[in-house]
Amino acid sequence: MILGCCAAPEFTLPRSSPTQSELNSFVCLDADIGATRSVPTPSWDTGLCENDDFTLTAYSGYKQVAYVVWDTVRRGHPAPQPDYQAAQRTRVTIGVTALPGANNTLTDLILTRGGEVVRPVDRYVSGGRFTWDYPAWAPTSSITLEMVGEARTISCNISPAVLRQFC
Repeated sequence: MILGCCAAPEFTLPRSSPTQSELNSFVCLDADIGATRSVPTPSWDTGLCENDDFTLTAYSGYKQVAYVVWDTVRRGHPAPQPDYQAAQRTRVTIGVTALPGANNTLTDLILTRGGEVVRPVDRYVSGGRFTWDYPAWAPTSSITLEMVGEARTISCNISPAVLRQFC
């Protein structure tokens, strides 16, 4: 699954609550034992810039809304009305984790837009977390992520079509 928003994100839904199909993506029924079990937590997206050295995960306002709905339904309560205002205040955080067997220690994650480096508002290299305000991820043009490692740097170009999935 890839990502969920950007410069002043607009969250609108044609209805006030998730469909049953959307809820089923958060919780599933194990027919063999008749018990409800939760699927992996939908709080972080995966599949961004896949490579042999690092796994990238992404958290955004979209994921905040999905997580709140998932967590509430997981506890057996009706799906809540999503708090889109809170989601609009949530920044985009990218988590970087070394893959098992990779010998390329992360030293930085650099986001470039239009040839200019966009500095994160929060950067925790040893913990693999980098956070940007939404405008850095706006789907107006491609961005490049560079996973800088001790052994090599891996570059990944992200198109506006993929960036739209944050919104």
